[in-house]
Amino acid sequence: MGSIVYGAAGDDDKDTTIRVTTRPIIVTAYRNTGAYGGAELPEAQKTVVTEKQISANNYKTVEDVLRQVNGVTLNSMVPGATSFVRINGDDRVNILVDGQSLANAQGSSYGRGMVDLSTLPGVDNISAVEVVKGAGSVRYGAGSVGGTINIITKKGKKNRTVFDTAFGSWGKEYYSLLQEGSKGDTSWFMSGSLDKKDYYKFPESARSDKAAGDNRAKSLTFRMDRKLNKSQSMTLDISHKDSRGHAVSFDSPYGIAHRKFSVKQYKPLERLSNNVSFTWNFRENTSTPGHIRYFNDYSKTWWTNRFHTRTQGIQAERSWMTKYHFFTLGTEWTLDSGSNDGANYKNKKKSNRAVYGEDMIVYKKWSFTPGLRLDKNSHFGFHKTPRLAVEYRAGDNLNIYGSWSRVYTAPRLNDMYYNGARSRGNPDLKPESGYSQTVGLDWAMTKNTLLRFSLFHSYLNDAIRWDRSITPYEVRNLNKEDKRGIDLSLQHKIGAAWDWELAYTYTKIKIDEGRGMRRDPSNSQPNGYRASLQYHEGKWKVNLQLSAGTGREDRYYVKKTYATWDLNASYSANKRLTLYGVVHNLTDDGYDLYHGYPDSGRSYLFGMKYSF
Repeated sequence: MGSIVYGAAGDDDKDTTIRVTTRPIIVTAYRNTGAYGGAELPEAQKTVVTEKQISANNYKTVEDVLRQVNGVTLNSMVPGATSFVRINGDDRVNILVDGQSLANAQGSSYGRGMVDLSTLPGVDNISAVEVVKGAGSVRYGAGSVGGTINIITKKGKKNRTVFDTAFGSWGKEYYSLLQEGSKGDTSWFMSGSLDKKDYYKFPESARSDKAAGDNRAKSLTFRMDRKLNKSQSMTLDISHKDSRGHAVSFDSPYGIAHRKFSVKQYKPLERLSNNVSFTWNFRENTSTPGHIRYFNDYSKTWWTNRFHTRTQGIQAERSWMTKYHFFTLGTEWTLDSGSNDGANYKNKKKSNRAVYGEDMIVYKKWSFTPGLRLDKNSHFGFHKTPRLAVEYRAGDNLNIYGSWSRVYTAPRLNDMYYNGARSRGNPDLKPESGYSQTVGLDWAMTKNTLLRFSLFHSYLNDAIRWDRSITPYEVRNLNKEDKRGIDLSLQHKIGAAWDWELAYTYTKIKIDEGRGMRRDPSNSQPNGYRASLQYHEGKWKVNLQLSAGTGREDRYYVKKTYATWDLNASYSANKRLTLYGVVHNLTDDGYDLYHGYPDSGRSYLFGMKYSF
């Protein structure tokens, strides 16, 4: 009969154990028999990109990390200027840092994205990026229809300093410096980077006007941990990023009609983000850890308009455990405030209070996780969102799972108060509500082969969208929004030096704007394909990656299909020095992920890392 054990598995590999983690799915059952490549099966619905993988592939941004995760697509209006993520075809994706949401109170410029990835600092301070597809734990909010991305930051360990510099196409320069260490009960980790390019160039295969888009970004992160005693510690986390440059807007209708990317105008773009959090961790090194956190996130942007927003709040969480139960109880309070000069609103505020509970119940090969979240919004009242997840470990190499969750998303400040010459909000909007569900399996077919398969479906009532077919633009509640699809991947290891992965995602999106359910033309990847071939032995690491999409609407996108090849290679000259090179878009394919806005052409980056 199964029972709950905190941390690593016991000595007896035949015992069913539970790995308890604070990231973002709190518990997972597995048998620790090394079912795939000497490791346990991955957690249900979850993909983890580790620090080792980030370093080996020379990723510089969170966008780089997410680009090769199956089921994830990025909608970039201007490379390096603005980028939003979709999971399972939905851009309602919660972005977390160490379990704390970064959702912007004003919302995104386009779509329902919660966080612009281009505002995040670099990857030097990232220990891992976890991608959970579908509605996740009730701990992290009620509105993540597509999924949840949790960025785990590094805690200072051994004393070391690492310098990274790279140069490449379009006047690209990159410099970063990190320093970490510990002394006594105090540890620290700090990083800073300067990233600039003079312009970016459109692909030769794309009919377009000319190159455009300079950008200079500086970022700084700092984390300090102080141990108070054996079971308590304090964590201070600070991040800063500011960028200046120019972005471009395109004439999308002209581009679609003439199969040409047409520059409309250049716009100055300036951004600033300052985030700080302070956390008291208690009951550390026990089976039931807890924490209390205060956070204050501020962002300011000058693009078409000048606007700024601040979100601050308090989180508290505590857990309990018995032989067959792991129960988590938490509460949080957030206050959002924002101003938008061009939209003619200032100091608008809304607040939200929430309590949640989740219990993982283990019985033999089964685990059941019911959860309930209660939200009280200052503008939209009381809402409850239940969730249920079920897993069945048929054997040490097979996990079958399913989950169902209600979802609820309140309108944002721009939705309610925007009052510009060309766009108008609506304070009488209804919250979005619906459900998200997933069923799937993870099967280690052999010690070297892993198959992952899932079916997903989400359904929303009163979905919020901006109607840009009329002037002024208006925001309104649609009748319905339905997304469903398939996520399939196959991973295989060939000895110690080689491995490959093939993946496919099918996403079908229908919307009802008062004329019945119809196909959504903005679906940027109805059929998504991923492939990678990796070599890692001795001093060399090489990774060739493919990302492709087919079945797109040619009345909405310039091209119905696209395929992008990327190549990463690094050579460790010695323990301190690593040389690397990256080629993006090897074939110089021209395509748009946001309609009428081309992604960048072929580019090169060559650099070195030195540790001392």
